[in-house]
Amino acid sequence: MGRPLLWDAMAMSSMHEPDPARIPLLLREHIGVDPDDAEVVVDLAVIGISNGTWRNSPVEDWHGEGRILDGGMLRTNVAITKLVRSVLDDHLDGAFAGTGEVLVATEDLAELDTGFSDELFADLLEWLADPDRVLPDGRTLGELAGKQLDELVDHLDRALGGIAASAERHGLDFALQRAAVHGGLACAHWWGTPWWPDIVAGFLARLDDPQHDHWGEGGKWYADLPVQPAEVADRRRLRALLLDAPEALSEEAAEFCVDAGIRFVTEPVRAWKAAHGVSPSR
Repeated sequence: MGRPLLWDAMAMSSMHEPDPARIPLLLREHIGVDPDDAEVVVDLAVIGISNGTWRNSPVEDWHGEGRILDGGMLRTNVAITKLVRSVLDDHLDGAFAGTGEVLVATEDLAELDTGFSDELFADLLEWLADPDRVLPDGRTLGELAGKQLDELVDHLDRALGGIAASAERHGLDFALQRAAVHGGLACAHWWGTPWWPDIVAGFLARLDDPQHDHWGEGGKWYADLPVQPAEVADRRRLRALLLDAPEALSEEAAEFCVDAGIRFVTEPVRAWKAAHGVSPSR
């Protein structure tokens, strides 16, 4: 797939483009991430790209209409994140394989040319827009989208085109750092963040403690939850699935996790920031 014409138009505009000097500061001072730590930056960038292309799209309207429920969104968010990561890894591994080097520092991405970035984001567009892509609930994207597939594809085109335009102006290192800011600030509760394992541990501890403050006064929230599905009652299996493959949860188990407030387990985010020098006021 060649470079979409829309991307050329977007590259001509500086609308919504942040000051490049602010991005490293946001990573360091608001999220607690070294801007040159490629491993963490890429982890968070993948989440930011996934959120911007998929979650904050017409899919949110379909979610509101009940076409896809909360548990389905949790599972699909993870599946999309893994897809984006797979495509990004394929391209980056290919770029560095010929040099015999491994990507360690984010600044190394600055050496990759615009053609590499265009090919990367065009490939992402092709994968994400594929109507035959199967979602965790067994439906294809085309079946979920119906007659509104073109609306989603247009959103994907614009979102990825904006990232490609940032890469053209400032380098892929900046574009991924910018996406990492999005991921770290807007999606701190997502699978794939560096602190996700601690979120899982905190969530399981809450499930085993009906009097935890998480459940409110007298544990009312806990008492109002539905019966725990088998996958949830089996804590060992639940832990394994949440850590490595939340998209493989049953719809019932995923829905339970959302209803039980897994996204409100925020102490690990604060602990990460405190351990990495972020001011408590951030």
